[in-house]
Amino acid sequence: MYKLKTSNSMKYIKYFLFVVFFISIFSLSKLDAFAYIRPSPEKESDIITQEESEILNKVKNFYMKNSYCSFDFALKKVAFYTGSGAGARSNKISFFREYTMVTKQNPESVPAAQIYVFDETEKARADGYDAVIVYGSVKQFPSKETLIRRLHKFKLFK
Repeated sequence: MYKLKTSNSMKYIKYFLFVVFFISIFSLSKLDAFAYIRPSPEKESDIITQEESEILNKVKNFYMKNSYCSFDFALKKVAFYTGSGAGARSNKISFFREYTMVTKQNPESVPAAQIYVFDETEKARADGYDAVIVYGSVKQFPSKETLIRRLHKFKLFK
């Protein structure tokens, strides 16, 4: 059989096209919400940074319009739950990913969420968590007591 010989310049062109393709795909997959939330050591932490609190306060204000709530998420310890009946423990990265997908479609909307803010006694029973955000739940949202028990149970299995 006859083999087509490729020159070195053709190999470089193929390599260049592959790199350009890879970079273009990677740049399209960036999340808008994280464009101004810089990666930090606290990214995996349950503590909310100042930049993240701006988004969470917007969500809180959207859902708590009619009630007075002066709670600010900045530097607070917040747990995230998702799934059917809020049965799955999540994290803030997944929440912000969901937030980005929803706000891309409609910039004025926020993801469906229920926010539970704890008082001092509830915070002590919930192992120091200030609040819980439940999102992406298709069943009825759980009670505050159920979430406090889940947080305490989660601590035991850490």
